[in-house]
Amino acid sequence: MDTKDLVFTEAFKLFSKKPYDQVTYTDLEKATGLSRGAILYHIKNKKNLFGIVVSEFILKKSSIPELSFENGDSLKNFIDRFLENSRLEKKYLKKRGIENINLSMLNLSSQAFYYCPVMTERYSEWMRSQLSTWTKIVRIAIDKGEIRNDMSADLIASLFHNVYFGLAYSGSALPNGYDLEVLETEFKTIYSFISCK
Repeated sequence: MDTKDLVFTEAFKLFSKKPYDQVTYTDLEKATGLSRGAILYHIKNKKNLFGIVVSEFILKKSSIPELSFENGDSLKNFIDRFLENSRLEKKYLKKRGIENINLSMLNLSSQAFYYCPVMTERYSEWMRSQLSTWTKIVRIAIDKGEIRNDMSADLIASLFHNVYFGLAYSGSALPNGYDLEVLETEFKTIYSFISCK
């Protein structure tokens, strides 16, 4: 991990465990093993660092759009890739010392709503983007005859979207975050109800 990533990752961990106003440069120095000068080389100030952490770990993260979906692909394959991507993300973050990504994200998000006035608008846009991607994928699956066409694409997309975010929210109370086996079971149950096969 390069120095910049180290600063951002350790800042994410600190902001997700302590209130913004209690995170100090001394905390960052201890967590990163870097001098204050090395830290400030990558950030202007703590407020800027907090904004970068919110942007990188919440607003630029996506549950789905970075997963490619071609018109010839199936919703079933997409769900499998989504689940694999979620497994890899949990494993990646665990290696960086983040055991419960859901609790970390919940803590960081709630602080961002308090300290960043534009967070409500930006978060709403982000959530709309997530749901829009699910809707696009579901519409393609309907058009291809993979899934039933007697249900609204918006409703089906909302089911996948809400199951994922509901489990992510409830995972904040679990030691290791949301249970991916439960997510897989629930996604595949939805798919079995809507599948034409």
